[in-house]
Amino acid sequence: MIRTGRKKEWSILLFVASLILFLPPVLKIFDRADLFFNIPLSYMYFFGVWALVILFTALGARRRMMEEDDRKSGKADSSSVGPRQEPS
Repeated sequence: MIRTGRKKEWSILLFVASLILFLPPVLKIFDRADLFFNIPLSYMYFFGVWALVILFTALGARRRMMEEDDRKSGKADSSSVGPRQEPS
């Protein structure tokens, strides 16, 4: 599937952001002996960022699926110009 427009930008942004958030210098910031609800802060950061990446991936996929469903059912999308005319 070829991604275009915002979908492609969203995918690239998510990839770069997750890549930066999992770099060792950033992980080192949270590598402390501090506990948050008796869980080490580094674990909370790692699994929290991982969960957010999964959530944003799901949101991007859901948005794409909704747009494809609209196209299949014949609904007009926001990029169309003018009123939709019903076939006679």
